[in-house]
Amino acid sequence: MSASAAINGQGSRNALRAWRILVFGGIGALYLISLQVPALRETLAHLFAFPR
Repeated sequence: MSASAAINGQGSRNALRAWRILVFGGIGALYLISLQVPALRETLAHLFAFPR
């Protein structure tokens, strides 16, 4: 494997890791904030509720 291929593979792996941290960190932050803010909790509950 060439050096550029190794660098590109590592870069894409780091980019995927950064996106995962961003997405799951955002979900975690919303959850923690919603524990203190009832209006946000209700909004999120309506947003993620299954349609009936």
